[in-house]
Amino acid sequence: GLTTLTRTALLCNDAALRANDGHWIVDGDPMEGALVTLGLKAGHDRHRLARQMPRIDEIPFDAAHRYMATLHHSHDGTVFACVKGAPEQLIDMCACQATAAGEQPIDRDYWARSVEELAGRGSRVLALATRPFPGEKRDLAFGDVDPGLTLHGLVGLIDPPRPEAIAAIAECQSAGIAVKMIT
Repeated sequence: GLTTLTRTALLCNDAALRANDGHWIVDGDPMEGALVTLGLKAGHDRHRLARQMPRIDEIPFDAAHRYMATLHHSHDGTVFACVKGAPEQLIDMCACQATAAGEQPIDRDYWARSVEELAGRGSRVLALATRPFPGEKRDLAFGDVDPGLTLHGLVGLIDPPRPEAIAAIAECQSAGIAVKMIT
């Protein structure tokens, strides 16, 4: 559910938020900062979460595999991975999807349509997934998270262009240059 989705957004994350003169400053990637904000607004206490479910290993984000994964253990003896990344990558790595009725086989067509809808609204889309492991697991490898994840959902992030980009595009258009965005 939403609780697991937002908890995953906080646990599989290297950014931090700090207050500065009445404003919030992101230390780290702005997209990860937005996910921290999502988790906090959902009611999670990040410091308590880090104590209850400490990170014991990780696969850092890399453009080649397009996801980040972290391994956590909780005080009840469970071990689990949290994964976030490009939805087209993660959806293929998932065997199941979380629903109100429990885990069910993943409906890839549904998720592909959802990604397309969010992206069509101009959002940068990320997928969030988890996978449980035996309690003695202490290290995380690529083969541990692909395949076999459970998808918890998608997050659409607004990624507005910087003011200087808007000005540069306006200048090009006024000069008769057609501008195409490629990401």
